[in-house]
Amino acid sequence: MKRLALILSLLLISYLSVAQGFRVIETPEKIFLNKNNEERKIIRIQNTSTEAIQVAFLYAKTEGSGENYLTFCSGKSCSANARDIRQHQKIEPGAISDAFSVAFKTGNTESEGRVRLTFFNMYDMQDSVSFEINYTVGNKNSSNYLYSAPSVAVSNFYPNPASSEIALDYRLGNDDEEVKVILQNILGSAVGEYTLSPSDKRLKINTQEFTPGVYFYTLVIDQKSIVTRKLIIKK
Repeated sequence: MKRLALILSLLLISYLSVAQGFRVIETPEKIFLNKNNEERKIIRIQNTSTEAIQVAFLYAKTEGSGENYLTFCSGKSCSANARDIRQHQKIEPGAISDAFSVAFKTGNTESEGRVRLTFFNMYDMQDSVSFEINYTVGNKNSSNYLYSAPSVAVSNFYPNPASSEIALDYRLGNDDEEVKVILQNILGSAVGEYTLSPSDKRLKINTQEFTPGVYFYTLVIDQKSIVTRKLIIKK
């Protein structure tokens, strides 16, 4: 009996190792989109098996607020319902396909949402991969804001250029999100990392000890770099 259980376990391990024959790579799990805009995000899929496979959409589940319209594409075949897309993509062993994508058409309001995509291997229906993209719609290109969304709003540093002190204003609506600003010199070395506290609304930094020159500051939310801007410090 123990011998039979061991054989079944080995067979199961062997099956699972073959079942995951592809994966999603180099695709951001969290993205920012401007309001009233159209943008396409490529879903890159790599065949990790030793044989060619045929990959297709199985389904897509969307959640969120706002008047945002999503379209799913496999090659030139696109539809608002991923189940309706019949076109599949052949991927050779070790190759990467850029044929799958999600097109976002955003509305006029700040909003957040997510879409969960599931792909499957047509040669083996149990060989499937799910991937989730969380998106925020706001005013990324506003001259006053570094980033603006329903749960997070952060201004640019001011004054810029600066001589003795810089500040930025912010609003955090979600205590579970880790939001910080990383300041780097022109060589890319970090000279400061500042976590934004939900209990405050302004970050102030004394710049008198910084060497005059060009710096860059990056907003990071949950370990994802969102946007980078330039800062000039002078005496």
